[in-house]
Amino acid sequence: MKTALFVILLLFNQTVSAQNWRHAVDSFHLQTLNERKSLSQALKKSNTVFIFFSTDCPLSQKYTLTLQNIFNEYQSYIDFIGVFPGQEDEKEKYKKFQKTYPVPYELVWDKQLKLTRFLGATTTPEVFLVSQNGKILYHGAVDDGVISLGSSRKVVTKHYLIDAISQTLKKETVNIPFVKPVGCFIEK
Repeated sequence: MKTALFVILLLFNQTVSAQNWRHAVDSFHLQTLNERKSLSQALKKSNTVFIFFSTDCPLSQKYTLTLQNIFNEYQSYIDFIGVFPGQEDEKEKYKKFQKTYPVPYELVWDKQLKLTRFLGATTTPEVFLVSQNGKILYHGAVDDGVISLGSSRKVVTKHYLIDAISQTLKKETVNIPFVKPVGCFIEK
């Protein structure tokens, strides 16, 4: 029953967001770290990658360089927005994270977990490739570099986010729309 309810809510969210995604994002009242008033202004391209981080999660910290490289490759085509879910930290701690780790894209604080719940984020790091009209094209792990907490591969063989972005830019259907992320759980 819970699974069916979740699927109905997820489909409802995608339907509502397809009607007016930018308005929905603005209604979340996300606080940007650089004091930008409207997040919808940042969502100017056809797609956006939302990256959920936690300042204390070692995997969030580890993946900042990988995500910076992906950003550098695709920033001309896709927006990237880092998201800090919840109230566990103060804004200054988020700013310190941005200075310490290579995070060249916009960072927002989802203090009330509205975007987190809307997208269904559960883990940090977790990524969502979302179309301009709010459809989730891919979500989950960045790549297959982490097998489980404390165990990682020496060589990454699958680049889930890059593949999803590439397929989307070619106007193809994303072959793998979800891969369970490994990391730190988001406390709700």
